[in-house]
Amino acid sequence: MQPTGPVAEGATVNYSVIVTDPGLDVLTQDRILFELDRLRSEQGMAMVYVSHDLAVVARMADRIVVMYAGRVVENAPAADVIERPRHPYTRALVAAIPDFRTPRSLRGIPGVSVGVGEWPKGCAFAPRCEHAAVLCEEAVPVLADAAPGHAVRCCRTHEISAPERAESTLRSRPVAPETAPLLEVTELEARYRSGRSARPAVVDVSFAIPPGRCVALVGESGSGKTTVGRCIAGLHRPSSGSILFAGNWLIADAAARPLDVRRRIQIVFQNPFESLNPRHQVRRSIARPLRVLRRLSRRDADAAVGDLLERVRLPKRVAERFPVELSGGERQRVAIARALAAEPDLLICDEVTSALDVSVQAAVLELLQELQRELGLSMLFITHNLGVVACVADSVLVMDQGSLVESGPVAQVLEHPQHEYTRRLLSAAPTLADVAAGA
Repeated sequence: MQPTGPVAEGATVNYSVIVTDPGLDVLTQDRILFELDRLRSEQGMAMVYVSHDLAVVARMADRIVVMYAGRVVENAPAADVIERPRHPYTRALVAAIPDFRTPRSLRGIPGVSVGVGEWPKGCAFAPRCEHAAVLCEEAVPVLADAAPGHAVRCCRTHEISAPERAESTLRSRPVAPETAPLLEVTELEARYRSGRSARPAVVDVSFAIPPGRCVALVGESGSGKTTVGRCIAGLHRPSSGSILFAGNWLIADAAARPLDVRRRIQIVFQNPFESLNPRHQVRRSIARPLRVLRRLSRRDADAAVGDLLERVRLPKRVAERFPVELSGGERQRVAIARALAAEPDLLICDEVTSALDVSVQAAVLELLQELQRELGLSMLFITHNLGVVACVADSVLVMDQGSLVESGPVAQVLEHPQHEYTRRLLSAAPTLADVAAGA
């Protein structure tokens, strides 16, 4: 990226490398991006913005450099990468980006990325590329200009037709016949104690999750959405209110709940490095719920571990590794596989995709939707990513300062928000539609 203002010959230019925090909510992220943009404009500072969020990158960057397996595969102006991607990997990334203004069915990239030291002789993306030919496997393609100022590392880029735009459609499923909700939360209140005082974190929250449905819970950091999930999982004791699961009262503490109830309600945390035991190999972490909650034999549990890893787009060899040997995205997929090992009826997802790149995120969301269809899995999806909400949720709950301020079907809330806070969230969320409109 070049400085925004003219630079005299021999002058010193300030450079800054920005690595994004994927856990930021959209309002906090919007404020930080505004400040970064202001600093760049006022001080003529050049920035390198490292991120897997192409919607944010497209908003901030003049050029986008796309990397795969340690090599640059595409380098072009930001609008060209988003609107006219030329490398098959870039095209797959753009197709995998969730966007609440132009929601569509997401498509994950088949297969898994090659690890360090496993790069093939030819194009590293060839094993996952639908356009791969024999030529692609013979040598690493050269990074060359496919158009003025648009470099691509692909020997077939001129033969591949432009990608078709997926039809925009918000997730909409027929309303199921009236059935008893799997989960029913009524007038839930929760507090956090600090010394002798207690401050409210959740105030008078009520909602229900029908069998086989996904309810999204959104709001900025500190809004209380994670506390709601922890109360349901039995990790935070409510101060008042009731939680019913399958028509029965839930005991407040998870450790006191019957084994079958613990199996049927699973939670995936935002930070997998803290939720996975660093002294246990991946195999042991995933096998534990298989043996304890499902009573499988050691042999059957070991066989199931490999299948679960493949379902979350990880190779079976990962089973022998420790969490410290994995990337943040790989650790999160292990945590998801561990939760799915219990075959739950209700899955509480607390920002489970915030650490994942868009292609893996799409694959995980595809998997969760597949499980919904096959197993009737219900989900409470806690997130700040409104694009994900548009793709995975049937209804959405918006929280602000511990209270619900708006709720309804996902299409209704995202297209016609009624509360001012919901409108603020939507206006702050980055979207690829802004790039297409020249925003």
